[in-house]
Amino acid sequence: MRSAMKLVRAAGVLAAILTTAGIVPPALAVTELALELDGDVAADRGGVDWTSLFDSAGREQSVLPPNFYGTSFVRDFVQNASGPDRTTFTTGSKDTLNISTGWQCSRANNVSSKVDLLNSYATFYVDPGTGDDIVYFALERSSNAGDGNVGIWFLQDPTVSCLAPATGPSTVSFTGNHFDGDLLIVAAFTTGGAVSTVNVYEWTGGNAAGHLNPSPIITGADCARSPAGDPVCAIVNSASLTPPWPTQDKDGDSILNTSEFFEGGLDLTRMGLAFGCFNKVIFDTRSSQSLTATLFDFTLGTFLTCNDGNACTTDTCDPTRGCVFTPISCDDGNVCTTDTCDAAGGCVHTNNAAPCSDGNACTVGDVCSGGTCQPGTPRNCNDGNSCTDDSCNPAIGCVHTNNTASCDDGNACTLNDRCGGGVCVGGLAPNCDDGNVCTDDTCNPSTGCVHTANTAPCNDGNACTTNDTCSNRGCVGGPALSCDDGNVCTDDTCNPATGCFHTNNTAPCSDGNACTTNDRCGGGRCVGGPSPNCDDGNICTTDTCDQATGCVHTNNTAPCDDGNVCTTNDACRGGGCVGGPALNCDDGNACTDDTCNSATGCVHTNNTAACSDGNSCTVGDVCSGGRCVSGTTCGFVAGQ
Repeated sequence: MRSAMKLVRAAGVLAAILTTAGIVPPALAVTELALELDGDVAADRGGVDWTSLFDSAGREQSVLPPNFYGTSFVRDFVQNASGPDRTTFTTGSKDTLNISTGWQCSRANNVSSKVDLLNSYATFYVDPGTGDDIVYFALERSSNAGDGNVGIWFLQDPTVSCLAPATGPSTVSFTGNHFDGDLLIVAAFTTGGAVSTVNVYEWTGGNAAGHLNPSPIITGADCARSPAGDPVCAIVNSASLTPPWPTQDKDGDSILNTSEFFEGGLDLTRMGLAFGCFNKVIFDTRSSQSLTATLFDFTLGTFLTCNDGNACTTDTCDPTRGCVFTPISCDDGNVCTTDTCDAAGGCVHTNNAAPCSDGNACTVGDVCSGGTCQPGTPRNCNDGNSCTDDSCNPAIGCVHTNNTASCDDGNACTLNDRCGGGVCVGGLAPNCDDGNVCTDDTCNPSTGCVHTANTAPCNDGNACTTNDTCSNRGCVGGPALSCDDGNVCTDDTCNPATGCFHTNNTAPCSDGNACTTNDRCGGGRCVGGPSPNCDDGNICTTDTCDQATGCVHTNNTAPCDDGNVCTTNDACRGGGCVGGPALNCDDGNACTDDTCNSATGCVHTNNTAACSDGNSCTVGDVCSGGRCVSGTTCGFVAGQ
């Protein structure tokens, strides 16, 4: 049994105590409980009826009557029959089959009026006196022509679904499966307005691998004749009625004629069922009461029967575990409220005085008050650095903006120091150059410029000396300069004022390029003479000249002609011309023998081979003169 509706269940416990004490509460028929099973939708007998549960649009009322939990209202009719019905069973779908493997739905444009469903609705009720679980159900059909046969499935699997495609293929398989304990109610009623039988069947034997027990677990009849304590009954309207929500029968109006409205109830607890919970309800019309009857139209609604009366849980139905009540999260995301949950009213958010952040990074010690975060004292942003201007940005906090103020970096070797990048940056170095290359000019950060004698290279003013060196703060000349520039095309001398002097000559020389001849100096350099002739007369070599080695003959793959007409795409290889693929001489004529003459090309010689002239009425065809000549005409049988 479910643990839902705890307060209502308490009433059931009280009933059990009274029974133990010898005070036996009467066993009421399902017709004597909350919903008026009287063949109409109006609450006209002082109780609850379908208009108490649904408004004029078929929506669940904002507040349900006491002890009613979970409803389903499904509209199936198409106004003025302006479109197809996408929830009809395909032929072959049977109640005895598992859902996903045995049921299919289809798109139908012409559903017979007597089996065409308009609306269906259901609800779940817990009797406060006994704690009994009761389901109520009702449907509207388009026509009362002929007797009616209907079925109502209460299913546990929440994934059961089927909606035929709007276009394209007209059928699709159901999703979902049976679970042990799924219930099927089958009822038959007459045109005259009476329910003849109500049978309740149970799916058992292993969920999807199980079967529908062919023996009813309970039977009932018309609610108008239902005996005291009867756990199941159904009734149809014996007079015309007009529901407040949209509907339209075969007559084209919203008036339901006699036997076009059907309703009933089932006391699950009275039947002794190990009731867990239901997620789906399917109403169908059928050809008979047989469990293998042909199924026609159907509606499929969500029908959750789990409600623990606790506003602090989300109530769901698990086919394997029954009702599951999952605690909700009351976290409102506000650090200044303490979040709790009240079973009757739901989430409660109580103001607190916790530490918090007011979103302003320029305050510290923020604290909650009145459900909001109140700012504390201003933040101290002084970083003790003269090269930053200190401020505060409410979004990010302290901001230390670099400035360019004057400062002192403590170094005697810098001038005009100034802030940069948040630190004091030394300015330009002082000019310590005394103009003497023979002193090393430096600066001591403590004392300033220092000039130290060195032995550095220097220039004594004579361009014809080399490696001049400082000594005792003066420059001393070194060895004579070598003016040999290594160029055979210049005559080399030295001028003390200007240094080496190189006069161009016209002596014979070599430019180092094997691809020139008779080289001679000119303009101070060796100028190459004419190029050598590297052509070897072979089309299959590429003739070039390498400056280091001279003429080079490199094999290539250029197109060429090997002199044979029977080859194609001849190409150079290994320095010679190599014939390519053989010429294709096939003329597509079975009556010629195709060969190739290396001098003249393709040759097509007529033959006398057997052939086919393409006429299936001749046999013995043979080639002659280069074409296929028909043989004798074959016989045939008249009429074939």
